[in-house]
Amino acid sequence: MVLRSGYLVLFRCCKRAVREIYFTSMLTRDDLEQIGKIIKAETEPIKKRLDAQEKRFDTLEAKIDKVQETIDIVQNVMVEHNTKLEERVTRIETHLHLPHLE
Repeated sequence: MVLRSGYLVLFRCCKRAVREIYFTSMLTRDDLEQIGKIIKAETEPIKKRLDAQEKRFDTLEAKIDKVQETIDIVQNVMVEHNTKLEERVTRIETHLHLPHLE
């Protein structure tokens, strides 16, 4: 989009697009609206990608929370099992008059 004649400014919207904008000494409301439309058009795909990534991160966060809960449960079961096993070994050592291994 080309605005009024004046001095030229190259406006890089994204990797692929370079816009040429001609400025006069003062920008009019129409000029600013045109610039706003260019910026909005160029940033819309980026917004969509960011929204998709945000949804993906929310899903991953929920999955990580479930995995963490499962790990906590397994850890508690293992600690309980290990405690019972240690008590059993101690009783067997005592019954057989064996020295306790530490």
